[in-house]
Amino acid sequence: MPLRIGAVRAGYQSPVLDKVLAMEQRPYTLAEYSTPMALEDAYRAGKIDGFEVNTWPVGPEEPAAAYDVTTTHLAVKKGNTELLNRLNAAADRLMLARPTVLADIYRMHEGEVAEVPLLLDRVERDYLALHPTLRVLVVANERPYAYLDDDGQLAGAMRVVTERVAADLGVTLDIVTMTDYEKAYAAMQDGEADVTYIRVEAAQYETMRGAYPDLVPSGRIAFARGIAMGVPTSGDPVLLRVLDKEIHHMGQSVTEAYYAEEAQKSFRERTALSVIYTYPQRALAILAALHAMGFAIDMNDFGSGYSDLSLLNQLPLDVMKIDRSLLLASEGSERMCVVLRQMVGLGHALGMKVICEGIETTTQEELLIGCGCEYGQGYLYGKPMKRADFEAFLKEHV
Repeated sequence: MPLRIGAVRAGYQSPVLDKVLAMEQRPYTLAEYSTPMALEDAYRAGKIDGFEVNTWPVGPEEPAAAYDVTTTHLAVKKGNTELLNRLNAAADRLMLARPTVLADIYRMHEGEVAEVPLLLDRVERDYLALHPTLRVLVVANERPYAYLDDDGQLAGAMRVVTERVAADLGVTLDIVTMTDYEKAYAAMQDGEADVTYIRVEAAQYETMRGAYPDLVPSGRIAFARGIAMGVPTSGDPVLLRVLDKEIHHMGQSVTEAYYAEEAQKSFRERTALSVIYTYPQRALAILAALHAMGFAIDMNDFGSGYSDLSLLNQLPLDVMKIDRSLLLASEGSERMCVVLRQMVGLGHALGMKVICEGIETTTQEELLIGCGCEYGQGYLYGKPMKRADFEAFLKEHV
């Protein structure tokens, strides 16, 4: 069934829409409306599946894609139609996946512009001299923004900012990390720290909720990677002045190199599953090709997450791995025992091996054997071990 896409009559019609939907193999019909409000009313009433606009209208709907952001052009030699078409298709895909790519590149090169000088007056210099150590509170629960490394130390973009602030101001920063925003805000107001780092969008959201009565919001949530710092309402206003100057001195480009490095790292560490989930239309072809090479396809955690019944028909599965939650639910419920037994039978009927994870007791093992499950995994059979111990374990039990 084709998608029903709405648009404003006599408004801007993107030439990229046809290409984007064709690449995604999604046919569509176009329904025209006289005003943006009529268009949005039709969407809310379910008359259309989506709508195309040039500038986003007022409303709660979030955009699904921005694919017509063309602010630069590529030129090819006249007559080279094949290369032109390939470049256009690549540009369309790039803008669909990352419409802010050009803005990101510009920000990366902001460092080539002369920095705003850090000019502190006598009062501000005296304050730093009297406070050689500042206590900084960071909510470290989000990679790559701020998180804890394997040694429990602050890592991420805020580590970069922290080192820059310490170097510029000539002070030592005593870093305290927490994982809960509300507890961190409460700790700040209780005077447990001198400074905190806050994401720009979080700062504006909390301000609009009234969490920061001394601040005025801009009126919208700014989803950006800007730097925001906060001090408790009882804090010295001189420190606020110093931090404000430091933010302007650093500029937003202070973390761009770090973010660019993390982006490259994420691409290098990308898993096959992430590619499949990102491009679901191509997942079947990818898995079928892997299966043809001799790889076994295992549906993990069947009964939860991405594992739904429709995938049994779409994917060439060899193994059904039943989620531990179903085993635990079956221990105290005859109804869930029936579900578990039928699930095992379904896997066998479709020609798959069936395994259940999370087996820790002989009672659970007997329950699964009674349901016809021939394979099991869990602490009952062995816990994670070093390679040498595993090889000895394998020789003993094979």
